[in-house]
Amino acid sequence: MNRSFQSGETCEKNEVNGKWGFVDNQGNEVLGGYIYDDIDLMNFHTSGIWLKKNNRWGVINETGELIIPFKYQSIRTPQTIFYKEGITLVQLDEKWGVIDEIGREIIEIKYDDIDTCGAGLFMTKLNELYGVIDQVGHEIIPFTYEEIKDVRGLFDVKRNGLWGRVNLHGKELIPCNYEKIGKSFQELVEVKRNGLWGCVDLHGKELIPCNYEEIGKSFQELVEVKRNGLWGCIDLHGK
Repeated sequence: MNRSFQSGETCEKNEVNGKWGFVDNQGNEVLGGYIYDDIDLMNFHTSGIWLKKNNRWGVINETGELIIPFKYQSIRTPQTIFYKEGITLVQLDEKWGVIDEIGREIIEIKYDDIDTCGAGLFMTKLNELYGVIDQVGHEIIPFTYEEIKDVRGLFDVKRNGLWGRVNLHGKELIPCNYEKIGKSFQELVEVKRNGLWGCVDLHGKELIPCNYEEIGKSFQELVEVKRNGLWGCIDLHGK
């Protein structure tokens, strides 16, 4: 795999005796030779490349100048357009945060875990609970949940062992009253309570009671449901 730096020079990564380095188009060693534990061409950096040395990640540029020190245990680069160019999720001393392209902390490295989501926010874990912060570290959804999942711009959240749903501002749409939250269809959301399935609307109002072993396909104004081992159809209001 090749990497073209800003100068236009193309280098190819290569491994010798368990160490990684770069060679130019003529096969000459460049950028310090075979001194790296790993080379990461998947996590993009705006002006250099992520390398692992002495079991720590850092960045050098096209001339071999150190841009970000070799101190991070793990790195992840957001892969969507919702995030500022050049930022990287980094782990240091078992904690996660976010740095910019020259290594400045833009989100403090203090979280137990951190992950991206489609809304351009960060799902984070702190003191064993999950919440959501923005790209400068401001709390959007408080750290009160045992689990959190990104659901197309909304978040399924778990509290006291039960699931609900909140919006991007942390407002509760579906209360945390359910064992599971399933698929959405025709502005309804499947929910499971006491081992049985029903449906709520997008604001959490229960329209189909949790009386069914399964909920199947929907078509027009009807929904397939299974009760006592048998299938039937009801309308979107449970009748």
